[in-house]
Amino acid sequence: MLRIFIYWGKYPYSAHSTLTGKIRKDWQDSVAEERMERRSLLRSKGYNLEKIVQRLCSVMELEPSEILKPGKTRSFVAARSLLCFWAAREPGIGMTELSRGLNLSLTGVSLSVSRGEKITESNGFKLLD
Repeated sequence: MLRIFIYWGKYPYSAHSTLTGKIRKDWQDSVAEERMERRSLLRSKGYNLEKIVQRLCSVMELEPSEILKPGKTRSFVAARSLLCFWAAREPGIGMTELSRGLNLSLTGVSLSVSRGEKITESNGFKLLD
């Protein structure tokens, strides 16, 4: 098995060559750098869970209590999903922290992140203007 891994590490078209550091891919570096710069910018502007909730309230025209209360009302679920997506993907707030803050299971947060991504793409919502 080790021989196969070593071989894959030398093969230029496998992910193993990148993971082992044998071959560098320019597109991977640029994507990672952009993501880290954005996270750094958001953190420097003080984007935490509370600030994201405030931004979400202005975008969705809801009150913070409506976003954070439990229930399966469609608009509230969409708002929570967008909150989970923005918080997990933009400033990089951990899903465990989101789970505790929103009183959801980790699975629920993970599903909300997926739903939130679709909502963002279909409606063009952005955390930063």
